[in-house]
Amino acid sequence: SHSLLHQMGNPTRDTFFLTLHVYGELEEVDNVTGDARVFDLENGTIQRVDGGVFFALPPHQIKEVEAGPQGDFPTRLRHLIELARRLYRIEARGGANPSDKNLKEVIEQVYSAKQRTALLDFLAEITDEEGHQTHSALWKVLNWELKEAGKLQHELHSSQRPEDPFYQYAEWYDDLIGRPSLESFMAEYLGFVQSEYGIDLADKTLISLGCGTGLVEEYLIREHGLRKENAFGLDLSEAMVAVAGRRIDAA
Repeated sequence: SHSLLHQMGNPTRDTFFLTLHVYGELEEVDNVTGDARVFDLENGTIQRVDGGVFFALPPHQIKEVEAGPQGDFPTRLRHLIELARRLYRIEARGGANPSDKNLKEVIEQVYSAKQRTALLDFLAEITDEEGHQTHSALWKVLNWELKEAGKLQHELHSSQRPEDPFYQYAEWYDDLIGRPSLESFMAEYLGFVQSEYGIDLADKTLISLGCGTGLVEEYLIREHGLRKENAFGLDLSEAMVAVAGRRIDAA
């Protein structure tokens, strides 16, 4: 039997070699990985588990819970951040969440008003009366963990971009902004440029960056000889591209 099995490194597509250390005994050992202790930072408790040490186990796999030390502010914050990241990865893959943790609730915990109070209390412990830090190591740790909290917020916002608001007023855009602007000065300016420089649009290809609804490009096709198959538009807004696509080749 073995008393400890230790894998050095985790397999990735760039990892070609792993080492596996097995420490053996002649006598048979029951429940080798049993009665392991898992420190629950969130609740300041120690969980007794069998079958190995894993993060955020479902309640039925925890044998018993006993009192443990209380983590400081940076430690508790990092625990919640990593828990949120793991839960988010599970949700993004469409997998089943085996724990009793809810992603939305964990995120609310990370950025709750209680965290501000806990942060101020921790700052009071590592600063003097004049506000100068008195513990350089803890100051660096705190700085690092607050940056991680900011990274998590950015990750979540990047992955949960709100629907493009332009969809809500795309039908009104041309009437309220586009056509009045075109008729009041843009049409005259475009005509001036074409006549002043003798530009023949019939044999030209137009790539419009930030094409919007494609209204101006459509005007050039209708009034100045630009061929529709030679008009292309690009825009960051998916909603604008959807509208412009009715007039030109837009993406």
